[in-house]
Amino acid sequence: MNKLETLNDIVADKYDGCYKVMRECVTAYANVDTGILDFNDLDLVLMIPIGTWTVSTDKKVALVKASHLEDDSKVKLISLMEEVDKKAKNGDYEHSEKNKKGGYWGMFGTAFRSVSAVSNDVSTARDFIAMLIGLLNISEEELYSFVDSTLKNKPLLGLQAGVISQVLHCLFPTVFPIVNSWGREIFDALRLRLVKADKKTTYISNCETIKKYRDTFGKFKNYRVIDRLTIEHAREIGFGFFVEKYSTPNYILNDIDTILPEYISKLTEDYDTLYQIPDAETAKEVQKILREDNDFMEKSKATGNHRPSSCFRKYMDFFSWWINPEDPFAQQKADNDTYMNDISDDEQNYEEYDFSSDTDKPFISEENFLKMAKLLKSKKNIILEGAPGVGKTFLARKIAYQLIGKIKNDNVEMVQFHQSYGYEDFVQGIRPSSKGNGFERRNGIFFNFCNKARLLPNQPFVFIIDEINRGNISKILGELMMLIEADKRKEEYALRLTYSNEDEERFFVPANVYIIGCMNTADRSLAIVDYALRRRFKFCHIMPEFNEAFKDYLTSKGIDKKHVEQIIDKVESANNLIATIDRGLEIGHSYFCQTDGCEDFETWWESICEYELFPYISEICFDDEDKYEQICTILKF
Repeated sequence: MNKLETLNDIVADKYDGCYKVMRECVTAYANVDTGILDFNDLDLVLMIPIGTWTVSTDKKVALVKASHLEDDSKVKLISLMEEVDKKAKNGDYEHSEKNKKGGYWGMFGTAFRSVSAVSNDVSTARDFIAMLIGLLNISEEELYSFVDSTLKNKPLLGLQAGVISQVLHCLFPTVFPIVNSWGREIFDALRLRLVKADKKTTYISNCETIKKYRDTFGKFKNYRVIDRLTIEHAREIGFGFFVEKYSTPNYILNDIDTILPEYISKLTEDYDTLYQIPDAETAKEVQKILREDNDFMEKSKATGNHRPSSCFRKYMDFFSWWINPEDPFAQQKADNDTYMNDISDDEQNYEEYDFSSDTDKPFISEENFLKMAKLLKSKKNIILEGAPGVGKTFLARKIAYQLIGKIKNDNVEMVQFHQSYGYEDFVQGIRPSSKGNGFERRNGIFFNFCNKARLLPNQPFVFIIDEINRGNISKILGELMMLIEADKRKEEYALRLTYSNEDEERFFVPANVYIIGCMNTADRSLAIVDYALRRRFKFCHIMPEFNEAFKDYLTSKGIDKKHVEQIIDKVESANNLIATIDRGLEIGHSYFCQTDGCEDFETWWESICEYELFPYISEICFDDEDKYEQICTILKF
């Protein structure tokens, strides 16, 4: 009998008081203008599920008082918290922990006590709480798509899947599983391979995976049932199967999943996918059939650049791991990123993208934008260089969408270089084992991205490197310095990587991978880029463009046209003076895109000048006090 079926369900409000408090809190926020919310509000929401041994009831009450909730809502919520605290102390909830003094409520821990410690973007609070409010008014069938859209299209800086899943679980315990650090360990022990489990952008696709697992093998609904398993119990329960859409290991073609049913059905008509194989004994029988079938290698031939024997060998490695979870192959937890979601575009509704119809355009002319997209397509590597605040990173992602033709973030990856970033992070290196028992080779983010791109050779994949000139580029790229050249994107130029074994396939960058670098020309000490790298990129200089799109944006935020014209006149005049120092130091438009409080225009403008523009101008005019005064005078109203 399936052991997962024996686990009893949990009734949320009988188990812990945080479920009820969370519902009451989010309902109360539905009566508040999200535009006035800040980190105090986000801290309140995030701390509700946190246990009293780390966040006390008094602390939670203090967060209520500091929030922007209406006064009557505060009174009601504080009263509920005190009621829950009393019930916890009386032992009225099923959730309890031995050797804890007094009662408590809240089920999780947290790495921080305030989001402001890890983020300085107040829009995180507003966007996240707005998402929670929106969930209250839609059907259960729409919850996944609504959350997925928010997590992929809003920055939510400082939040990742762990803490996000805790809040969502408290609102809808039978819909959203918990993937905090403990939850990820449990799912790993169950041998349920999730993709980028700590990232918010893959949370919903992982929810679908977990839901399929629960609905197939369990009778419970509340995901807290899984979350409170011990590692040992999870390993005992786990079947070692791969969910079908994540079963394709590195280098294995999508069509292997298509031909597998033919071989599995030779054993039994009960199973037609890997997902349905229930135990190691059945897996061994399937493995035997595959090994003895002479046609299997022929049918698993690559349509791209990998040998059939390699496909077969790597597929069998995965099957061996399935049968023997202690196999070293199983320990490469960090390579979860390479187990790709094979869902085709037909199965997901990606929004088409075209610059001309984009309602959230970068402030750049269509002619220049399309020229950059064309350069990227031909050269495969471009660098966007310009002054701080011209929107290079934002522009890079829009160029990526234009090249792909869709707003498809699955095909876009971004990193930021810095002085400590190395080859081991980017390509491949030796890292401490996740088990703490030595070291293991671990693939870097670009290596995994290239392998992902190989599986879908007809789709463009765009890798964005922010602050590309802040890293030691020669050290980070290593052999890739040659492999990223447009005319070297072929298997014949493949090289053996520094940490690769002699019997492993050589590595090359696929032709469908495109690279966009971003760099600030204001970084004088960093602006000199290796000449060898320059030859491999086309450089696109981005100038501040205070065009009609910029004007429309400011007026849409409530700034009247007269003030908009004055802003542009002042900034352009200031930039003319700054250009006599260095045109690459001009003031960009992003300084004026944070429009919170702009209804009080003079206060808003003075704040931008005093705390952002004037310190920047002081820096670039460090040896010319007169010019500093001239520029500041121009900017003042």
